[in-house]
Amino acid sequence: MSFIQPITLSPACQQSPKIQYELDIYRGDLEHPNAPGNKWHKLQHHLKAAEKQNASVIATFGGPFSNHLHAFGMTLRTLPFKAVAVVRGELQPQLTPTLSDMVEDGVELWPSLRSDYRLGMDSQIVSEINKHHDNVYWVPEGGGGVLGAMGCHDWANNISAINDKYDAWVVSSGTGQPQQGFCLISIRLIYMYSAH
Repeated sequence: MSFIQPITLSPACQQSPKIQYELDIYRGDLEHPNAPGNKWHKLQHHLKAAEKQNASVIATFGGPFSNHLHAFGMTLRTLPFKAVAVVRGELQPQLTPTLSDMVEDGVELWPSLRSDYRLGMDSQIVSEINKHHDNVYWVPEGGGGVLGAMGCHDWANNISAINDKYDAWVVSSGTGQPQQGFCLISIRLIYMYSAH
């Protein structure tokens, strides 16, 4: 299956009859069954780092509807780590579909007040989890950080190796990791659009 699919442009999209534009879309959502799009790429180096650290627990942060948390839970269900998620806001009696799936995947949920959540690694909840569990590896919110950007860099290189004919790339992103990773490869022109 090709992850690169051509898009047919209508004549109205062509700026000049003398210049023909081609548009392809890379279907990253088809790459990994548990962590579609950039999610797998942002997680992969963190998983290697957790293994190298001999971590028994991998923990991360996200909101109750977080795609990152969903991918994290589905990915870790098949790995030999205990999965822990700090969830922004109070847990409700009726869990969101994301959180319900995470519970099914065996993820331990820890609700966090928004004021504490904003403190990230300096939060009280992180301190409590580190007391409760030994040898925790922490993945930044959204799978970010240097290792998340490295995964996106690898991803960009893989896409470029499939087909390097492009004059420009347009990348949509929410956390900034794809931009950081994609900007490290040598392509002529790249446009970044934030999903925020």
